[in-house]
Amino acid sequence: MNELIVKIKHPYFTRRTVIDFTEVIDNVRVSVNFCDDVVQMKFIGRKGKEKLCSLSYEVLSIVFIYMGSFPKIESMLYNQETLDVSNLSWKYSTDNYFRKRVSVLCQIDSKHLNQTVMDQYRQIREYPLYSMQSLISEEYTHTMTNHRILLLLHVIDGFVEDKMVTSCLSEIMKKYKVSVRSCDYIVQ
Repeated sequence: MNELIVKIKHPYFTRRTVIDFTEVIDNVRVSVNFCDDVVQMKFIGRKGKEKLCSLSYEVLSIVFIYMGSFPKIESMLYNQETLDVSNLSWKYSTDNYFRKRVSVLCQIDSKHLNQTVMDQYRQIREYPLYSMQSLISEEYTHTMTNHRILLLLHVIDGFVEDKMVTSCLSEIMKKYKVSVRSCDYIVQ
């Protein structure tokens, strides 16, 4: 059996404890334990390093949704071998401005982190979520405001389904008595 241990910290953990639990996700036993304001996630299964790391990143993305920011990854160990986490800073880190206890949506527990939740998470469009994670990461702190606004618009565009946009567009056209979409008019 292979084992991946991920230790994470977040300001939320200093005020509230995470209740220890174990779930099976993708035939991997995922154990979450809390000790001294650090949460330790253990992924134990027959899968290799890449698959266990990939699952841990998906779990961290779910935690991102619940907490409004990524917890800081303190360390990652694969079969007692320390993995380099410095290359994860571009995405799996959040600027301190966004790391707030009030942004937390729900408790990290077996009700909110299990196979059903993972299956539902995988149905979400990845692009807007990844864009949002990048947008509030430490790496984007000094990026030009214009680019950050553009990325935010891509996030919004990615979460809104095309049929909703079409529906809203037709409502706007009716309300303001416009017969041609403005972008179509410009092209003509």
